[in-house]
Amino acid sequence: MISKIILAGGYNVGDELVFKASLERDKYEKQFIICYKPKNVIKRFKDYKIIDAVTLFNFPKNIPKIFKYALKSRKLEIGGGGMVSYDLRVNFFIFLFKLLGKKVDFVQAGCVPLNQVNKKKWLRFFTTKIALKLSTDVSVRDYGSQQILKDKFNVKSRIWKDAVWTYPMKKPKQRGKRIAVNIKIINTTPKIRQLSEDKISWLREILSKMDKKNVEFIYINPVDKKLIEERFPNYKKVQMPINVDEFIEKLATYGTLISFRKHPFWIAQRLGLKTISVVIDKSIGWKNK
Repeated sequence: MISKIILAGGYNVGDELVFKASLERDKYEKQFIICYKPKNVIKRFKDYKIIDAVTLFNFPKNIPKIFKYALKSRKLEIGGGGMVSYDLRVNFFIFLFKLLGKKVDFVQAGCVPLNQVNKKKWLRFFTTKIALKLSTDVSVRDYGSQQILKDKFNVKSRIWKDAVWTYPMKKPKQRGKRIAVNIKIINTTPKIRQLSEDKISWLREILSKMDKKNVEFIYINPVDKKLIEERFPNYKKVQMPINVDEFIEKLATYGTLISFRKHPFWIAQRLGLKTISVVIDKSIGWKNK
């Protein structure tokens, strides 16, 4: 018997925190993982009984394996940023598990606003609404997501404090002098894209007043690396580890963080770094209590 199948969010430190917390809840039981980047997952979490991990992208090829483990599992647990995102693949897994008589839980999930969805909007909305109604339990990690579920889907959800606030970390004894910059572009609709571009322009103006030697652009996802190379080619790039403890340790060596992403921003706050948050979409502006 498998404790559960975890459908995890994207390849970033926030989703890694949620993913690790999910594993920890059933640490001594077998678990199967569906995620965006399954490479090295088993090695990275060797203290947990992960029997296998597959990617969400190679959807048709992995269905037989997922179906096999679904039959042996107790439930499907979905967690991380944007997991209430009108993704037809996520909705398919929910329908499959309910058809097999299994529980489906959304845990510390983030909800993407419908106005950020371009293609097949109404099909995605309709299937997501059914999927949410079929779910056994829905918990979200921020009040923005909770409000979206209430207003758009008439679905009640509970707040499950984001894992970033409960994860153990210590403030460094002394802050560094370097400035870390963490950027992203949201490319879902022309309006959101333009807002992202405006924030990039604002950042360029701010950085022009700083000593370039002290500024480093940090990233985890290769998509962010490409963005840095395109928009800020003359600045130093630093790849951050996906491992949560290593990420925290490395971020603690900086003195200031300018971040387009909320989890690095929140981690920096907990570490006592000076911080500037660049808000692109509404969900980043909502604070967790």
